[in-house]
Amino acid sequence: MANKNRLLNWSILPVLSWLVICWWEAGQGQPPQSSSMRQSIAKMADGWGVGQMEIPVGQIAPDATVRVVVRERDDRVLYPATEIFSADPGPATPIPGQPMPGQRTNGRAIGGGALVKRLRGALDRLRQHIDPEEYVRIHFLFTGNEPLHIELEGDLEMSMVLDPNQLETSASQEHMLQAWWQGYVQQTQRQIERSDYPTLIERYLVHMLGRRFGFQTPDLLNVKSKKRVRQTDPRPTLSLLAGVESLRDEISEQLWIEPLAPSAPRQQLPSPPRWLDHPVPDIPDDISIESIAQVVPEDFFYIRFGSFANFLWFQRIGESRGGDIAQLAMLRGFNYESSARVERVLNTRMTAVSKLFGDSVISDMAIVGYDLYMQEGPSMGIIFEARNFGVLKASMEQERQATLRRLESAGCRLEAVDIDGRTVSLLSTPDHQIRSYMVEAEPYLFLTTSKTLASRFLEVQESKASLSNNLAFRFARWMMPLENRYDMFAYFSSEFFHNLLSPRYQIELQRRMLAIAAIETVELAAMVDASEQRRGFAGRNLQGRSISVSSQAEELRVPQSASMDIDRWIAKGYLPEWFQRRADGSETLRYADGWIDSARGKRGCFLPIADTPVDDCSTEEAAAYEMTSEFYANQWQETDPLMFGLRRFAHPELPKAERLAIEAYV
Repeated sequence: MANKNRLLNWSILPVLSWLVICWWEAGQGQPPQSSSMRQSIAKMADGWGVGQMEIPVGQIAPDATVRVVVRERDDRVLYPATEIFSADPGPATPIPGQPMPGQRTNGRAIGGGALVKRLRGALDRLRQHIDPEEYVRIHFLFTGNEPLHIELEGDLEMSMVLDPNQLETSASQEHMLQAWWQGYVQQTQRQIERSDYPTLIERYLVHMLGRRFGFQTPDLLNVKSKKRVRQTDPRPTLSLLAGVESLRDEISEQLWIEPLAPSAPRQQLPSPPRWLDHPVPDIPDDISIESIAQVVPEDFFYIRFGSFANFLWFQRIGESRGGDIAQLAMLRGFNYESSARVERVLNTRMTAVSKLFGDSVISDMAIVGYDLYMQEGPSMGIIFEARNFGVLKASMEQERQATLRRLESAGCRLEAVDIDGRTVSLLSTPDHQIRSYMVEAEPYLFLTTSKTLASRFLEVQESKASLSNNLAFRFARWMMPLENRYDMFAYFSSEFFHNLLSPRYQIELQRRMLAIAAIETVELAAMVDASEQRRGFAGRNLQGRSISVSSQAEELRVPQSASMDIDRWIAKGYLPEWFQRRADGSETLRYADGWIDSARGKRGCFLPIADTPVDDCSTEEAAAYEMTSEFYANQWQETDPLMFGLRRFAHPELPKAERLAIEAYV
């Protein structure tokens, strides 16, 4: 599969909103153009309306892909939607610049051309009866009463002028608007089904427009039906473990479902599943264990590289999928730039470090932690085993000082903090874009995003309750010995899964995914507001009037302030009334030139789950978790460790290619 490596840029929203991209599954080349089309327009009050065009495109092969883009010269067309249908074309309508059927163009046809026209008409009727002509139907909203100068681009190229004052249809306004909505929803559903990218934009527009125009919003991801069905397999929770995109989409839909009132009673966190212990087979006592495992707590995940060169090799693979292991496994074509984000938050650019040190200073390294949720803000860190601890430490400190000088004016701080009686260096910014604890335990240096992980790392130095002394890990190393020389070895212990599936972790995970969806939704609302204002459409609803911000704010009991953008967008219908009502009391706030979550920080740099307080939950959150817990208690009962290793070999025929061998056990 080719690496598309696409990074979504929110500035493309106007393109996605005002243009049409419609797809046929048909053959190659452009579809034939006909000389007739149908047009209709219904004007609403206050200078806007809804239009419809039906354009014949001939017969389309069933396996073709045809792309159509709609533009208007003055950018007055909004929210278009397309559909394909086969029907009797009806009476012909002239198109400017194109002749009508049978119309003379040059000279005089013999006998007026009557016989030729009758034969042509008979053949056309026979052809249409056997293989009816296909039409593209385009629905759209528009502003103003002046003529619309429409241009179709892509595989169907055509220009036309539609005059709202001459084309007003006898059909009711409600009927035209309902037809537009149905076409828009169906188009969105097709895009979601075929997408290879996050569908937040498409889903936001459907929810926002449905609420503003009073239409029932469809369940685009079948979230409601999934909530009503009792869980029967572990895949939803495995999605939580990987933090995959489908779960983020489902949770973002909750923004448009009214939650319980803020006064609803709170309750204690539910109990975790009742896990059963599984026996570990007997193994020899003289199992070879890497030294770095003796400083890794047994409830951490553990991804060991054996050398710095192996880490750089794996990082290059990960960068092709945004540095996200879950994305790498899914082979998705979307790049979240997670690797660069983690480097920034830990304040360690691996490419720079490699130029200075490489394997001459670093003998081993491992990525460890409680989760790999790269897109939100992971609870993770990197352990370096140094050949020369003094050089490694000095270089890290020099880099931290350089970052402090560069960002001190933005609130960056470098301070010594006390963790369990030990002095630890903390480099941080107020929005958590940088949050790097540096913990020393010579010859090991631990960089982590989490104070909790730093504490666990220090604790294992005293307790010796590390992976190297864990029977299940020793069994894993007997199954996958050091002698195999894995370029990457990963181990996820039962204790790791128990923590990840705990009520505290799962409830906070869903809260932070909802917080990210809220930030993304606010960004979309801002763009839609700016775009509609330029087109004179801002805040319009089914009655065709602009919503009064002040009166709507009074109705919703929100403060009237020019700086309260979110309240203004709620009043205009771009956000639901309950947008800022969440189970944990957090809100979406403006910070500098962007948006943050009040409890977690900036998107992609959230406070790690391990450091986020979760003291209680709502009844909705408790009910959702108890259903998951009940499944594991009755069905799974055990969480066996997961282990896998990667080895690379030179390709025998392609000098620039490698072969990968993957070995995995559960």
